[in-house]
Amino acid sequence: MLMALFYLASKFEKDRKYTEKEVNQILNDWHTFEDWAMLRRDLFDKWFLGRDPKCKEYWLEDEQPTLASFGLEK
Repeated sequence: MLMALFYLASKFEKDRKYTEKEVNQILNDWHTFEDWAMLRRDLFDKWFLGRDPKCKEYWLEDEQPTLASFGLEK
């Protein structure tokens, strides 16, 4: 699952704000199991995407996680 999040995060542009609807559309375009809400939450929970407190705007975090962030690389 983690590798899928790295892949999906690469579909977002830096320095751009996205609505929840836009995030959902990007995720729908790049996955096949129709659970964009889970993917959106995972991207946020794992620090790939940031969002405002009301979940109206999302953005690609400036500092992206690495495999080492998750203890998968030395």
